[in-house]
Amino acid sequence: MDNNTPAEKAFLTALENVQSLTQGYSVLFLRFSALREENRTIEKVRRVCNQYRQMLDACSPQFFEFINQNVAIIAKRVRPSTFEGMMTYLINTYPNDREIYNTKTPVFKVYSLDTEFNKVYKIAQDVVQEWEKKKSTIVQKQDVPLAPEHLDNILINIKGFNILRLIRRQEALRISASGFEGIFFEYFTSMGDLKKAIAPDVNVLSNQWLFQYLSRTLDIRMLSIFSDIFAHTKKAISLNLNIETLFTKEFDDFLSNMPEGIKFVAEVQMADIMQNPRNYMEAKDLLHEAGHQILIDSLTPVAFNYLNLNTYDPDLIKLLWPFKGMSEKEMVQLQQAIEPIDKSKIVLMRVENEDSLGWGLMNGIDKFQGYMIDNLSNTICQKKCTLKCPKKDCADRKGRIWGKIRDACKNQSRLDAPFETNIKRS
Repeated sequence: MDNNTPAEKAFLTALENVQSLTQGYSVLFLRFSALREENRTIEKVRRVCNQYRQMLDACSPQFFEFINQNVAIIAKRVRPSTFEGMMTYLINTYPNDREIYNTKTPVFKVYSLDTEFNKVYKIAQDVVQEWEKKKSTIVQKQDVPLAPEHLDNILINIKGFNILRLIRRQEALRISASGFEGIFFEYFTSMGDLKKAIAPDVNVLSNQWLFQYLSRTLDIRMLSIFSDIFAHTKKAISLNLNIETLFTKEFDDFLSNMPEGIKFVAEVQMADIMQNPRNYMEAKDLLHEAGHQILIDSLTPVAFNYLNLNTYDPDLIKLLWPFKGMSEKEMVQLQQAIEPIDKSKIVLMRVENEDSLGWGLMNGIDKFQGYMIDNLSNTICQKKCTLKCPKKDCADRKGRIWGKIRDACKNQSRLDAPFETNIKRS
């Protein structure tokens, strides 16, 4: 292929070349353009493609990376189990991106050229037409990979930046026979918003080690605004922190200044724990001595199959409910996997509908977090408020602790009140 030939036209030509011998050929479309911005960087797309090249090594694969970030692959005699493995790899790479589970316009779509050549050829023609329309106006802006020379400037920008602008929060809820009860507010920063503010032209996620250093700096900035966080929290706070941060002076100051009656939950990642289990155990003991808790965050259903979580003995565990839901077989497997775990420790996160909420309740889980919980919280907040603002405005204000959006609320103490109601479930 001529290096100057666009991938869109090369893909159309490749299809024409195999038109007379389509038996055994498949085409895989990867719609990376639908993923969240941080998940469709050039580095991440290439990483997935490189893994797929290895998985398809014996199938003479041809890869076509389009200008709109989508990818097409032509390969011969691919086993169904290989495609299943490729899909599993994609889910494990982007477990938190809901578009991965979109069944109407899937990110991962396989066609057999034996029976669907005309359909694929029409798609290829459309791809070329799209390229023709956009080629004169599209200028691909490629973020520069994060490098040591960028880090100093980014860190300076972070130190001088009002991080309160980027703070968001989400409430976790307990459901009991007597009603609903808020258990903590989780405070976090949006990496997408932060990137736009401090490093719009740098891909801050491209270097694992430098990003880890950057995330520890963000931890310190978050801890430094403790007075603002405390002022807007009545019951309990959770922060997602690196384990190393739990041994810093800034964290000691954070705990020392915490008002009486407020509890703290440190949310840590399993990958961080596995790098240094001893640090995790020491951090857990330190938190317990101070009367606080530790939580293992964002565990996928697959994790319960190979991790003995009782070994780590966390106070809480967050189970990530897949956006696509689960098949009956997968549900049974997950039920079996969580059986040895104390259900009172599990927080089911990404709860978006009654199916996920119902599954949790049916399996002894009483703690939840997600968009459906946000809606419940906002509804109760509105009912207990004398002001009748639009529901969306109330939701936006409740999720913030600073800025013009929140300042528009005339009853801000109501926004900070934990979710509590004695409405019984029927």
